[in-house]
Amino acid sequence: MASFNVDIGGVTVKTTVVKSASMLDSYVSELRALLSATGSRNPIIGLDVEWKPNSTAQRVSILQLCAGTRVLIIQLCYLNVIPQSLKNLIADAGISFLGVGITEDIRKLSNDYGLGCSSAIELGPLASRVLRNPDYSNSGLAALASQVVGLNIEKSSSTVTCSNWANDPLTAEQIKYATIDAYASYLIGKKLLE
Repeated sequence: MASFNVDIGGVTVKTTVVKSASMLDSYVSELRALLSATGSRNPIIGLDVEWKPNSTAQRVSILQLCAGTRVLIIQLCYLNVIPQSLKNLIADAGISFLGVGITEDIRKLSNDYGLGCSSAIELGPLASRVLRNPDYSNSGLAALASQVVGLNIEKSSSTVTCSNWANDPLTAEQIKYATIDAYASYLIGKKLLE
């Protein structure tokens, strides 16, 4: 377990990388406490996943979850067991999980690790509906972040995108990239669901 502060658009996002099932329970509890503290009737979590490049047949390597300015990067590929706390969080129908390409991400999480989610929301179609602009329906994360919340995210070159997400430890560039994706998903979802 290692923690990092990642600056995104002038906001410090606290990120923790977890690869131990025994440590994960306390971080899942922390995320739930953050969701409760907001007092929102519709709590949200930004969600993204990454896996080794060049193959959709590869299992998901990491799961990124964001609530507020708190991101967990869970190295699923190193967990000897998926804790019930994580299964319960992802399956919680009272929490909306938001992301770009989240339908495929959830399918892979289910196939690879048995993590089921019934409350996933695709950000592109949501933005298209809420903002009444059909062009948003197929927009990527960087475009939505810029257009919906005014956040210009620096998507790294394909060097990071196509890097080995099963690295141990993850590189600083991978941690920043993964944090940005989850945080941007959270911010966009929060804005659209307000």
